Parts: sequence; C-alpha cells; structure tokens
Amino acid sequence: MLAQNSLKHISETTEYILQYRPGTNERSVLTNVKTVKNKKFLFFKNSFVGLASKEYGEKDFQEIENSKKWNEKFIELKNFREVNSNKRPSSAIKRVATGIK
Repeated sequence: MLAQNSLKHISETTEYILQYRPGTNERSVLTNVKTVKNKKFLFFKNSFVGLASKEYGEKDFQEIENSKKWNEKFIELKNFREVNSNKRPSSAIKRVATGIK
C-alpha cells in the first residue's frame, strides 16, 4: 500500500498476501488489518482500505461509489453459475479481458 497512491479493495490486498500465505481469505485479512492498534489504516465502505499517512483524491472516492455491492456481485455469480454450470468463475479472466493488472 505504501507504493500505491490509491485506495485498495480488500480483495486486491488479499491477492497480494496469498502469494505468501496461501491459506488466507479476504475476511481474515480484513479482520487482521482492523485489529492493528496503531491507527495505520483507514477503512471505507465496500471494503476499501487506505493508509492514514496518505491523502486520497476524489477519483479514489468515486471508485468506491462505483464499486458493486455484495448482493450485486452475488447475483452476477449466481447468473454465471446458471449459464456455466460446469465452470468456476476466475478473477484472472476479467483482468485479462479488461487489461487490469
């Protein structure tokens, strides 16, 4: 997060941590970050996290507003599974298709 200048969704942070702790998950990461006592992190709606030592711009907050809610993501997943009953969704596919790294 120090090297980044934008807020990060907990899923992005978890993806990075999975390289070193393959058994973890988003909920565990978020819980652990929230237990840090030194007020190093800021928490925003829709599971976005930032550093207290940084300032974030309007673009970051717009991304939060535009992010999908849990129930919207669940409906997408449900629809995907109905159409693709033998497949599992992969976030890697979306990143390749959209150019997100």
